[in-house]
Amino acid sequence: MVLLESRGFTKDHFSRFHPGGALGRALRTKVNEIVRINDPSVIIKPNDTIKDALSQMNKYRSGACIITNEDGTMAGIFTHGDFARSYQQNLKVGDLPVSGFMTHDPVTLSSEYLAAEAITSIGVNFVDDLVVLDANQMPIGLIDAQDFAHHKLV
Repeated sequence: MVLLESRGFTKDHFSRFHPGGALGRALRTKVNEIVRINDPSVIIKPNDTIKDALSQMNKYRSGACIITNEDGTMAGIFTHGDFARSYQQNLKVGDLPVSGFMTHDPVTLSSEYLAAEAITSIGVNFVDDLVVLDANQMPIGLIDAQDFAHHKLV
């Protein structure tokens, strides 16, 4: 590896010369190619109930929902983990608004990042879901950890 690096061999070279493997795909695939964009499963409103969020997550096999304000800005994210923690405190949590139980500052990344960077972000931050932002820092979708396998990136 040291020799390759000293000769200027980059990730781009690797992905060009080894395009068939998962690493090659991850090095040339951008987040905007795998994100669940405007999928009804991943974008809900703060006043939607936890029951609504769980229904969407189960229906679309997602581990989370992005919560957006009326103007489209991100309010937070609600995950299965958030549900588990809230259910332990209140068994009737399903009828309450998701806004009271969401994570307000989720892990985010730009749609222009490489899939390899998204994979690293999930591992470093110990999360299963990433919120993807556009150039204006507006949420456009979600990447669930299972999406990497679906796209044969891991």
